[in-house]
Amino acid sequence: MRVVGIDLGDKRVGVAVSNSERTIAVPTGVFLRKGNARKDLKALADEIDDYDPEVVVVGLPLSLSGGLSAQAKRIVAESKVIARFLVGRSVELFDERYSSKQAERYMRETGHSSKTMRGTSDAYAASIILQAWLDNKAAGTPGPKDKG
Repeated sequence: MRVVGIDLGDKRVGVAVSNSERTIAVPTGVFLRKGNARKDLKALADEIDDYDPEVVVVGLPLSLSGGLSAQAKRIVAESKVIARFLVGRSVELFDERYSSKQAERYMRETGHSSKTMRGTSDAYAASIILQAWLDNKAAGTPGPKDKG
């Protein structure tokens, strides 16, 4: 079964999907929020459901000390709403510190323009989060924040 990774932003949500062997994460796109949180999360859950994942990994931006910032608390709350829409699927939180910066650096190093980065860096961030989760699972380590 596949795993979906998401990077929940205020305006955009990056989406990535694993292969069926759960070894590789691939960025698949960016979901644009329209401004109604509940409707947006329902539409996002519907999009996630199309991939038929067993697990959904949500990036959690912990502070440098490992605590929950205001943004992290919002993401915890939103992940609970998403979980209610995705009945029968596991939703897990996973530490995403620096994933957006890693995605931007990767895209710059591979020649992407600033304009391209605005539209796709969230999907790359989601793939970095998901790949780290997949690697931790393969190594048998739970990671800093494994369950949501």
